Amino acid sequence: MQNVEFRCELRDPEMAMAALLRAGATPLTTLELRDTYFRVPSGVFKKREAADEPVEYVFYDRSDALAPHLCQFTVYDEAQMRLRFGQSDPPTWRVVCKTRVALMRANVRIKLDEIEGLGQFCVFEAAVSRVHTVARCHEAIGELRHILGPTLGEPVTGTYAAMLDALEPQRA
Repeated sequence: MQNVEFRCELRDPEMAMAALLRAGATPLTTLELRDTYFRVPSGVFKKREAADEPVEYVFYDRSDALAPHLCQFTVYDEAQMRLRFGQSDPPTWRVVCKTRVALMRANVRIKLDEIEGLGQFCVFEAAVSRVHTVARCHEAIGELRHILGPTLGEPVTGTYAAMLDALEPQRA
């Protein structure tokens, strides 16, 4: 699967939520998530756990650009992951805990994340399809950035795990 992604700091989550609802975004869920990032030769591989939800394994490859960028990803359930990657998990890199409020506007999933030890972030993931071309996905993200305006902070790059490592490196 493919999407166009953009992530930035979130200065005012309540104002952002109000603006998103006024703009027609539909609330989906609020989750407490635990993402275990694994050390892999390339790309990013993580295990996602949430109460009352099936465990998911996500592998993705994306640039670390500050601007909206393409991301290729695959979501596996436990059985699919074991067939693809083997019976034992790769070495753990870092665990990231977060509270996520998810909304949807057209083909864009909007995530308002509070990351333990890091702060607040906003993520846009515009799903690419025949109808929603890469160019249209960039336009949709641009429109949302405009709608949220001053509630957004600086663009960020890298994974939340890498951002935490920059603050407090773990030993290998």
